[in-house]
Amino acid sequence: MLRRDMETARRLEVQSKALQAEIDTLRSPHTETEGSVAVKFKGRMKDALLSLSGKQTAEETMRKMRAEVEEMEEDLERQTEMNGISLTSCTVKTLHEDDTRVVQQYSLAGSCLDLGFQVEFQRSEAQGKTITKLDIVLDTHDMQISSFASRAEERCELIQFFRTLRNFSEGREDRRRTFHHFQVTPGVPS
Repeated sequence: MLRRDMETARRLEVQSKALQAEIDTLRSPHTETEGSVAVKFKGRMKDALLSLSGKQTAEETMRKMRAEVEEMEEDLERQTEMNGISLTSCTVKTLHEDDTRVVQQYSLAGSCLDLGFQVEFQRSEAQGKTITKLDIVLDTHDMQISSFASRAEERCELIQFFRTLRNFSEGREDRRRTFHHFQVTPGVPS
């Protein structure tokens, strides 16, 4: 009986070691996959994955995200001060994505000083970044800037459009201030 119990114990020990080895083998790819997924992602996505895996708390993730949002808001405020363009909305929609190319559609709305605008364009990212299908809508009936906007649409010159929009808006604002300063009140002799 003792001999049979010892054989059973050895058999169970061998089975236990085999099962433990199998468990270790199954855990290993999971750990490697987790690590490779964390390496592939950066920023917020990596923080979210670390939080889900328990390697980073949700509080730490939220703290990092808040700091990132604050930094982005400060950057946006600085950009607005520097270029005079204030965006009120911005949407991005991915139209096509594969291994060699990504095509996204952007819709922007905002103003430059007191001149409102809406811009839609597609951005293709293959070997470089290319702007296509540019559509511009301005809140003005001024033929000079409207004709320039039409040429910018035809040539897909987004940066040139924004530079000219700023120059035009600044000139328009200067004229408005000048004429407001010298405005003559009707019925009052000058």
